[in-house]
Amino acid sequence: MATPKGKTVYQTDEAGVFVGTAIADPDPLQSGAYLIPRNAHDLAPPQFNKSTHFARWNGTGWTISPLGAQNVPGTQEESLLARAARLRWERETRGVLVSGLSVGSMAVRTDDRSKMMIMGARVAAEADPNFTTTWAASDDSLHEINATDVVIMSNAVLAHVAESFALYAMVKAEITSGAIKTAAEVDAAYA
Repeated sequence: MATPKGKTVYQTDEAGVFVGTAIADPDPLQSGAYLIPRNAHDLAPPQFNKSTHFARWNGTGWTISPLGAQNVPGTQEESLLARAARLRWERETRGVLVSGLSVGSMAVRTDDRSKMMIMGARVAAEADPNFTTTWAASDDSLHEINATDVVIMSNAVLAHVAESFALYAMVKAEITSGAIKTAAEVDAAYA
C-alpha cells in the first residue's frame, strides 16, 4: 500500500509575508485532510518578482506590494511590532541544542512540523516506556533515541518556545511603553 504524500502549502512569517513553501502531511485521523502548519495557506501567491515586490497574506488571499512599502520585513519601514514578531518567529524556529540525551547532545529542529512530530513522539513515549525511534537532528544525522530522550527533547523544545514568547512579550511591552523606539533596539533585544 502506498503511503499518502503531503501537499505543498505556502508559508508566511508572523507578519503574514510569504517566506516559502512547506509540506503539509496527511491527517491520519481524517481521510483527505492535511495538517496545515501554522501561518501556512493552501492558496498559492500569484507570480511576482521577489527582487521588486513581496506577497502578504491578508486573511483571505494574497496582496502583492512593492518593496519599500510600509512594514516590509527587514526594512526601516517595517513597524517595530512587526519586526519583534518576525524576530520571535525566527528565534523560535531556528532550532535548539538539547543536552542530556542517551546519544549526548543533539541539535533539534523547532519549525512547526518538527514540533508536531516531537509532541507525537512524546505521546508514544509516555504510553510506552520502551518506545524507541530514529530521529534526524538539524544536521540530518540520525540518532536512535528512547522514551526518556523524547521527553527530554520535548521539554527542551517547549522551554525554547516559551522563552521565545517571553522575550517577545517583554520587547512588545517595551515598544508599547516607548522604551524601545528603533529597529536597532528591537534587534539588540533579540541578540
